[in-house]
Amino acid sequence: MVTDFNAQDLVNTVWAFAKIGQLDAGFFAAVSQSIKTRGVEDLDAPQIANLAWGFAKAGQVDNSLFTRLARSVQERVGDVGAQDLGKIAWAFANAGYLEEGLFSSLAQTAEELVSQLEEEDLDNTEWAFAKAGQQRIVKLLRQRRKRSSIAAASLASASADVSKCGRIVVAGGGIGGAAVAVALQSKGFEVLVLEAHILQSTLYSDLVQ
Repeated sequence: MVTDFNAQDLVNTVWAFAKIGQLDAGFFAAVSQSIKTRGVEDLDAPQIANLAWGFAKAGQVDNSLFTRLARSVQERVGDVGAQDLGKIAWAFANAGYLEEGLFSSLAQTAEELVSQLEEEDLDNTEWAFAKAGQQRIVKLLRQRRKRSSIAAASLASASADVSKCGRIVVAGGGIGGAAVAVALQSKGFEVLVLEAHILQSTLYSDLVQ
């Protein structure tokens, strides 16, 4: 069946099967053989990232396939974006494929892209490089995380000047409306809660005047 799939179909199916926990060893073996037969040269960085992630997530690692994927990544590492870089690093580290050349090239690119990594990708990316012994990029990632934490704390603690905001009207006094009102009041806002039928009546009166 997999012989009828194009490369993108194979990548998408591997990713989906791994995501939902459909871990049929025969299927992953067939996909691996198909990819190796066709060659990995035509796979772009996002496809390699998703393919490696799927095999690693499913625990169905074919070392010969990962060797070919690693070589392809090294040849085009300059084309790897921040999100794909984190995913590739995690996939190879999780699969136990910690080849020095691969992770050195990924680490060099990561240094250029560290500011572009999404917050949710930092943990997995840092873990992957730490496992591969790439301490320089690990340090940079930790510094990035620290800066992000400080910025978030500063934003959360910043006091807003609510005196110029006026009264905030919350439409509906149900659970949701009450929760919103309490949250706003805790920040110092003046809040007026209107029941839905009162609000509708007021709006109707405004329209007919």
